[in-house]
Amino acid sequence: MSHDLPAAVAAASFWMFVAIVVVAGVSSSVFRHRETQKTIRQAIEMGQALTPETLDRLLRSDRPLKGPPSPRLLAAGGIMLLALGGGLGLIGWATAEQAHNPSLIYSGLGVGALLCLLGIGLFVVSLVIRAPRGDGPE
Repeated sequence: MSHDLPAAVAAASFWMFVAIVVVAGVSSSVFRHRETQKTIRQAIEMGQALTPETLDRLLRSDRPLKGPPSPRLLAAGGIMLLALGGGLGLIGWATAEQAHNPSLIYSGLGVGALLCLLGIGLFVVSLVIRAPRGDGPE
């Protein structure tokens, strides 16, 4: 029974963190959009002529950037995931040694291997994006 409280607090803390991150992201987007609308409204009230290009540029500032992801950022993310996977594998090993329970190593190695595979995938994608394409005539 005494082990239930820390587990419940840990689970509640995790989900509170997730909720805070989501609410912060949504509210940031709403506030940014509100400021853009306020700028457009003030310009119209002052009698300034807003060309379609100006409106498009102002409204585009609210949208996320589009285009292919940077190969360097993908490679950096892949390297970080590889490092995290290795670290979690070591944590699993250390936990198994500390508890004198060899079966505990599988949880750390499993999560570590998953992160390592994701890191390898990101690294491969960065190489594929970086490689020249032979789609058309040269």
